[in-house]
Amino acid sequence: MIKIFKYLKPYALLVFVCAALVFGQASADLKLPDMMSDIVNNGIQNGGIETPVLDVLSEDTRNKIRNTEYIAGYGKNGEKIPLLTDAEFDAAAVEYMRAPISALPQSVKVSKDADGKTFVYVRRGLIDKNYKSDAETLTNLNSAMKKSFIFFFSADMIGNLLAADEIPEDTNEKITAAVTALKAAIPEEIKEQFIGGLKTDGLLSLLDGYSKNDPALYGYLKSLFFTGDGNGQGQAGAVASVYSSLSGTEFASNIAVMYAKTELVKAGLDADKVQSSYILNKGLLMLSVALASAVCAVLVGYLAAKAAAKFARDIRRALFEKVESFSNYEIDKFTTASIITRSTNDVTQIQQLVMIMLKMIFYAPMMGLGAIYYASVKAPWELTFLNVLAVAILVLMIFLMFLLVVPRFKSVQKLIDKLNLIVRENLTGMTVIRAFNKQKNEAERFGKTNRDLTKVNLFINRMMVMLMPAMTLLMSGLTVAVMWIGSDLIAGNKLPVGDLMAFIQYAMQTVMSFLMISVMFIMIPRASVGAKRISEVLETEPVIKDGGKTSLNGKAKGRLAFENVGFKYDGAEVNALTDVSFTAEPNKVFAIIGTTGAGKSTIVNLIPRFYDVSEGRITLDGIDIRELSLKELRDNVGIVAQKSLLFSGTVASNLALAAPSANAEAMYSALETAQIREFVEESKDGLSKDIAQGGQNVSGGQKQRLSIARAVVKDAPVLIFDDSFSALDFKTDAKLRRALKLNLRGKSIIIVAQRIGTIKDADEILVLDEGRTAGIGKHKDLMENCEAYREIAFSQLSKEELL
Repeated sequence: MIKIFKYLKPYALLVFVCAALVFGQASADLKLPDMMSDIVNNGIQNGGIETPVLDVLSEDTRNKIRNTEYIAGYGKNGEKIPLLTDAEFDAAAVEYMRAPISALPQSVKVSKDADGKTFVYVRRGLIDKNYKSDAETLTNLNSAMKKSFIFFFSADMIGNLLAADEIPEDTNEKITAAVTALKAAIPEEIKEQFIGGLKTDGLLSLLDGYSKNDPALYGYLKSLFFTGDGNGQGQAGAVASVYSSLSGTEFASNIAVMYAKTELVKAGLDADKVQSSYILNKGLLMLSVALASAVCAVLVGYLAAKAAAKFARDIRRALFEKVESFSNYEIDKFTTASIITRSTNDVTQIQQLVMIMLKMIFYAPMMGLGAIYYASVKAPWELTFLNVLAVAILVLMIFLMFLLVVPRFKSVQKLIDKLNLIVRENLTGMTVIRAFNKQKNEAERFGKTNRDLTKVNLFINRMMVMLMPAMTLLMSGLTVAVMWIGSDLIAGNKLPVGDLMAFIQYAMQTVMSFLMISVMFIMIPRASVGAKRISEVLETEPVIKDGGKTSLNGKAKGRLAFENVGFKYDGAEVNALTDVSFTAEPNKVFAIIGTTGAGKSTIVNLIPRFYDVSEGRITLDGIDIRELSLKELRDNVGIVAQKSLLFSGTVASNLALAAPSANAEAMYSALETAQIREFVEESKDGLSKDIAQGGQNVSGGQKQRLSIARAVVKDAPVLIFDDSFSALDFKTDAKLRRALKLNLRGKSIIIVAQRIGTIKDADEILVLDEGRTAGIGKHKDLMENCEAYREIAFSQLSKEELL
């Protein structure tokens, strides 16, 4: 099959462009679910804020982050644990967190609102060049800001719970216990200090005030709220507990962004406008990506169809040219019906495969692998496992179908060959079939093959049809399973809603991609059968080799000689010709006669090298015809075949087939010699008279005479008439032979005939009997010396007519 693809080489640029467009289409399609996830997660849930690293940051918040007194708790030795460790603070490495406002460069905009609060507007790319690259710094900064904002949220949550009359039932048990203890321990008069949120540094100051008045209460509160777990991580207090429970979840990012949103509100920005702007911009971008994908898909479809059509055109042309070079040996080997099927149905199968491959061979693997990767990034392992399991089930289904369907493809092509043969035989032999009332038999013969083909095709199509509902069931089951497990993950704050929606899209893309790959691999075996059959034709070397010589210098004298010629057909047990020798001279008529099957037409087929002799040789002007180029040999031989064949067109186009440069005068002269000029001139169209396919609109005699005129107009030195007068009446036969002898002087005329009357005036007559020479000479000599000739003669004419 790979050999066939060499015909795609001229269209390598189209293939490359298709690959590039497919890459763009796949990239765009893979980006769409991710963008949808961003719109849901960031645009809808987070109010249009993608990250806690803002372009605007209030001085108050900035100072809280930088203030090491804003602690996360105490270590085991009583040391303060800062909100951000030195390593985390260094990792941020951003000017607006490290430097005082007075030291910020001019690129940073500092402004104050109506209440005098200071806000710092910073370009996100602004970093300390002594640290890391821009991208890595922003990643580290995002982590630090996320941790800070989650901690602030935790502290505010505890403060609000302390100030509330009741603790909600769905509050974390650990937090509920801590807040309950705090409420019991803290005097009523200071609870108002916690309204609006608990600040750890404020609580420390409050506790420091109690340390002198009530050391016991101070120690209790400190141990309850701030004491670490002995590892220096400060996770034992209530705020630390909230932070700890949130920091390991997907929900933490949402909390950080929600807290960041308050920064925008503090800066006087319209939060609704920020959200709508984000959704609009992201939506427009998503629409642009979708349009780009659609444009790529349309262009890929167009270019793939164009490349496949041209590829198929070149194969058909190569097949046609190859078949044109075939001798009768190769035609007999492949059969006409099979060659037609190979040139049409088989080429169409390969064309469809090429078109599908150009659209899928890059797209499907990219989509499948890309969707699996993005899905694994978007979701926990539980969902990824479901996706991989669905693909495994799909591949198993396709594999089973592959085993059942592929063996049938070869039988389909063979049945199409057989069906084509039956139809062709019925069309060409319709008269015979009707004459013997065999329509019913032929219908049954056709029906059996048709039923066999239908049965195989139905089996293949049923298997293919089953694939779609199976795939739909698989995708529906996958969606249900993903929604079921995904809902639990969302409830546990382990998966954002947008990521679940994106994962479902990626899962569908994965299944569809592997389905496309599977369908393509099912098409490959069927096309490979056709490709193999086409390769058999293209790689077959004709038995008849071109001699290559042009020794005749374009025009032969016309002396044709058979020298001890023997010939046997492939598979035959005996020779069709044995030791046949004769010479046809210019200016003479050489005739061949014999019983049916004697080998007359075999001699005719050997002269233009439709077959090659098995023994002996044939010469033209003394040169072995096997040494001559086929073009030169056939240019010097004109043949009227036993079965007259006309092509659809006009009288002129049929005559021009033999002599493209012949003018109207030469054509009318040939028609006159063939005794059919009057018939053509009587038509109002003259030489432009329509000729139907196969000459169906003219009689048998007219068809023969037009075929004779076509050979005559060629003006070849050797003219062969293979039983070409059988449809003519005796009068027309006689007139035509006289005209040939008169108008074709200087040519060697070879007449093969069944009728004695046609050849008895020939200069020399060869009598064949079972492929051997029974006699050779003139009519009178043969009547005296050749028994076989006499038997033929007396079976046709009376003794008086033969004299």
